[in-house]
Amino acid sequence: MSASVYIDSKAIDAGARTAIGKLENFALKLRMKGLANILVGVGITLPLKQAVQEAAEFEKQMRYVSTVTRDTDMWMGKFTDGVVRLSRELGESTATLSKGLYEILSAQIAPEHALGVLEQAAKGAVAGMTDTAVSSNALIAILNSYSLSARNAADVSDWMFRVVDRGTVTYEELASNIGFVAATASQAGIGLTELGAAIMTMTRVGLKADHTIVALYNIIAEFLNPSQEAAETARQLGFELNGTALRAEGLLGVFERIKHLPPDVIAKLFPNIRGLRGVLPVIQNMEGFREDLRKSASRQGAQEEAFQKMVGGRPMWFVFKQLGTAFDVVQKAVGDALAPKIVWLSEAFIRASDSISIFVKNNKWMVSGIGILAGYLLSTGVALSVFGIALMGVTKIGGKVRRGSNAPKK
Repeated sequence: MSASVYIDSKAIDAGARTAIGKLENFALKLRMKGLANILVGVGITLPLKQAVQEAAEFEKQMRYVSTVTRDTDMWMGKFTDGVVRLSRELGESTATLSKGLYEILSAQIAPEHALGVLEQAAKGAVAGMTDTAVSSNALIAILNSYSLSARNAADVSDWMFRVVDRGTVTYEELASNIGFVAATASQAGIGLTELGAAIMTMTRVGLKADHTIVALYNIIAEFLNPSQEAAETARQLGFELNGTALRAEGLLGVFERIKHLPPDVIAKLFPNIRGLRGVLPVIQNMEGFREDLRKSASRQGAQEEAFQKMVGGRPMWFVFKQLGTAFDVVQKAVGDALAPKIVWLSEAFIRASDSISIFVKNNKWMVSGIGILAGYLLSTGVALSVFGIALMGVTKIGGKVRRGSNAPKK
């Protein structure tokens, strides 16, 4: 006679379910904690990575400046602080400012005046809605063409904004084109005041900025190297068409001398059509040209006036521009703080790279095994994910079928 044993497993099942539930809950908390740590780590690492990159890029920019700087130990600290200050105050990027500083120093501006010229260029860029590289190149071209010292940078900036104010020309158009005629005008004895007045008048009566600059170049060139017919026509009229006459009488004297001549005679004096297109509008507007001469001469403060019109009252566009560069400045500071450790780790890895490479070459089987394992994990992970999705679908379908079978029959 056999005996049977009955075991009530309800308590065991309940305990097992409780244990499994606690284990699942613990696993869920671990996953959530791990995910939170990952998110926090990424949230910290990405800005720090960006900060280190910004600091490295700024270091590269300033090292580039150092290649044209004499006595780098004396000046580079001041240049670095100056570029950061101007970036924060004027909202210009350090990349643009450092490029402008490089151009200024390359043009043999003395280091003690370089930041002053850069500041004038940067303020001009803000007031003239261009960038510092454009304005600094224009300043350099005029200073060097007229053999002016860096102390005249503010006056040259005022001159440019007075031309913009009176003429029909943008600051960027003037800055981009003035270098074409500045050296020639200086050699011919045409001062900035007359040059500026001529640009004002010509652009105001309809000539485009680049056409005006070309016209002025050709007018001056006709005096420096006149054609035989032009020189002979001038003699018949009682004056010489040469550099000496232009230097002695200036553009105003020349235009006064020819303003009543017939157009065909003027055309003989200035056979180049591009020069003639500049002469005719001026001699037809001599009163305006004289007023432009007066305005060009009284140019002090013109840049500051334009600058205040652009940034006075702290307009939103300027605040946002400053905000962007302020973030960059902070990032660079953070990057500078991290730089020594990053450099140390990088150098340590570089030193170890040969040993790591040798180890990999001598243990190819291990690398291959890791690669195979990674491939296996990836493929099985994808397969399991697909299987899990399919199983969830089957479960849902089964639940619907089960609910359908349990529905009351009519």
